[in-house]
Amino acid sequence: MSNVIQFLERMGSNADFDRGYLTSVTALDVADAQRRALLDRDHAGLSRLLEGRAEMRCFIATPIGEDWLGEAGEAEMVELRSEHNI
Repeated sequence: MSNVIQFLERMGSNADFDRGYLTSVTALDVADAQRRALLDRDHAGLSRLLEGRAEMRCFIATPIGEDWLGEAGEAEMVELRSEHNI
């Protein structure tokens, strides 16, 4: 696992990490471009440098028809559709 990924995991698990962010990033053993992206808080640039995904999507497949929902599920589906103008 790269040092940048380990750093991001550590940062995400510590609520007080932001206080020492500049010092921590400066001390990291990473490429200059990665350090610059971290210091600039450039998530898209860092993702490109780490060859990450440009975008992620999530799809949920459901059975055809809504009979499987039952009455409560169907009422919830109607409510969701009206909230989101579907």
